[in-house]
Amino acid sequence: MAQFDKVMTALADNRSVRLSKWESNTNMYVNNGVLVQQRGNGAPYSYDLSWREIAAKDWHVIEAATEV
Repeated sequence: MAQFDKVMTALADNRSVRLSKWESNTNMYVNNGVLVQQRGNGAPYSYDLSWREIAAKDWHVIEAATEV
């Protein structure tokens, strides 16, 4: 689990993140300079974090999937 400073670094590196309380198929990333959230294969939508989410200590950086 990570704190928000590591989340910011991951987002700047074009990686995805997730809070533990979110569904396992939900992630957040930066798309064309906009912070978005996406559930499964659904369309990404603009997402504004709450202060509670920013202060959370249960962020996970999502590792990139590798192709077989």
